[in-house]
Amino acid sequence: MRRLLFAIAAWSFQSLAIANPTLLPNFDSLLGALRSGRVVKGVYTYAKCTLRPEDPNTPATPAPNAIGGNTFQTWEYFAPYLMGNPNGFLSTSETVFVSHKRYGYINNYGRTKITDNNTVEILIDYLDPKTFDVKMHEIIDCQISNGHDGHGAAFYAQ
Repeated sequence: MRRLLFAIAAWSFQSLAIANPTLLPNFDSLLGALRSGRVVKGVYTYAKCTLRPEDPNTPATPAPNAIGGNTFQTWEYFAPYLMGNPNGFLSTSETVFVSHKRYGYINNYGRTKITDNNTVEILIDYLDPKTFDVKMHEIIDCQISNGHDGHGAAFYAQ
């Protein structure tokens, strides 16, 4: 009976740990969670970010009032100056085949780049599945949120 109670208690504790993800408030905690093998998810509140204009002489505008997210399945870390960038950064990407009201069936390619100064760049391309022509291209710029600052990119580890 004691073993059964111990097993139930252990299972309950484990369930609570899985159900309560840990907010990763900065780049170092994000990289540390990934390097230790934890599952990391990103949640992006685009309205707290800016939409980068195609013309660099045009000011950025607020991003759409939408929310997106991803699980870091595959990722890479590049140390400062390794790729000619003074900042170290993490990068993860994914392509999902979706149905879109305007474009029909398309490949939705998303790439998230997080730099060691806590900036986040989210690139979204809609690609024709046959020709790979770009049908839509957006870049959204965010900051990592610590949960109290109103920034749009929140990362959680389980």
